[in-house]
Amino acid sequence: MTPNDPQPVLRVLPRGPHGLSRDQIVASQRARLLAGAIEAVAARGYVGTAVADIIARAGVSRRTFYELYEDRDACVAEAYEVATEGLVTRVQSARDPLSDYLKALAEEPAFARFFLLEAVAAGPDVLAAREHAHEALAAAIVPPRRRRRATGLGNAEGRAVVGAANEIASTLVVHGRIGDLELVLPLLESLTVAATERT
Repeated sequence: MTPNDPQPVLRVLPRGPHGLSRDQIVASQRARLLAGAIEAVAARGYVGTAVADIIARAGVSRRTFYELYEDRDACVAEAYEVATEGLVTRVQSARDPLSDYLKALAEEPAFARFFLLEAVAAGPDVLAAREHAHEALAAAIVPPRRRRRATGLGNAEGRAVVGAANEIASTLVVHGRIGDLELVLPLLESLTVAATERT
């Protein structure tokens, strides 16, 4: 690690005296709260999730929570935004964006449930982040090549592929089978080829 590299977020703080800076402590607490929010929403649903559920999973005090977030919604919105930014970055840099998208969802079942099922209930900030993520994923999977048909929907072909992937993934999440998502890769690849031929 060079001096210019970012320091990794510390997920678990050492007990007792330590040499961590205040910024490192806050970064660790924030990361734990964001992870706790994703886990809580996945386990209890957005509507059923309370601050108590998030802090229990994060191992952070209620006082610390309110030092960092105004309320549950602010924490959940940031968790969604940070996690989806990571997902989009991963897919955009992948050699096979569609396959990597499916792998990312299968590897993180709690996030997959949040991303696919619970986001629609989580308010306007999360819905805006969801729309941005879906548009970016669509562009990564079916990149614009030339002027698209005038649908008024932007990258309609890419959104159709992402929509199909998300619908299948949502069904697998509900049935506890998100790990089987890659079994439908050939089907989704055929949709991608058809969509690409229309661009």
